[in-house]
Amino acid sequence: MRAGGAAARWLTLAIGLGVAGSALAQNPVRFSSDITAEIGAVLPKVVTDDDVAADGGTGILGYSLPPGTLPPEADVSGYERLPGGDSLLSLDVSVPLPGLPPGTAAEPRDVVRFDPNTLLFAFELDGSAAGVPLGPRIDAVTVNGAGDVIVSFDTSVTLPGPLAVDDEDLVRFAGGVFTLFYDGSASSMPPRLDLDAAHVELGTPNLWLSFDGTAKAAGVIFRDEDVLSFDTGTGIYTMYYDGSLSDPDWAAADVVAVPEPAVVLGLLAGAGLLAVLARARRD
Repeated sequence: MRAGGAAARWLTLAIGLGVAGSALAQNPVRFSSDITAEIGAVLPKVVTDDDVAADGGTGILGYSLPPGTLPPEADVSGYERLPGGDSLLSLDVSVPLPGLPPGTAAEPRDVVRFDPNTLLFAFELDGSAAGVPLGPRIDAVTVNGAGDVIVSFDTSVTLPGPLAVDDEDLVRFAGGVFTLFYDGSASSMPPRLDLDAAHVELGTPNLWLSFDGTAKAAGVIFRDEDVLSFDTGTGIYTMYYDGSLSDPDWAAADVVAVPEPAVVLGLLAGAGLLAVLARARRD
């Protein structure tokens, strides 16, 4: 990924189902870069940090985000699009947002819901009220079929319970209680890695997972621009999205958000404005 010789160090990513006739036989990907960058192996397009684009192996489609959705100092570290069209977001800094109570800021330990119709935010997971300590930041957000929020943190943290979790784990928050949802180290994932993107594939036993480094888990070699599919029933990992196969420029980037496939397919068909927002922290 290039922008006047500079490498983009984080981006937004969404994965979808395979595109018939794709030149690379590759699952499509949506993304947003933190810098202006030229993206695309087939039809390169300059994408700014205010754009969201899709690469399905046949070129780039780019769409601008609604202006002023987030303060300029806030980067999104986790994203999930809900079936009704709302989005769940986690941010890397504390910022006030329209719709939140006066004098209250969204913190990195919170998950907020964004309504694209009203352009207002609301707390989906209030980290302070839920007992999440200051310091750890949520860097992956998804939901299960029951609508329970599932998150990962950027560092090890002890949650109420007590529940000790590491940065390669996922925890579910339901009924005011945290429980372990995915134990990375117990599932053959090297504990030195940070899980920084996740999505529950509804109606299946599969989790889509992306991590911040290169490693080998249960025989599958992957890098930070890749997405793995993890079968929670069999414990088997498979490569879902190979970033370098799609575009060699992905080697400089890290996957940090993985929303649901139907949204990507709608975009690739030219339907609607993308609502994906996520950028990872600088190392």
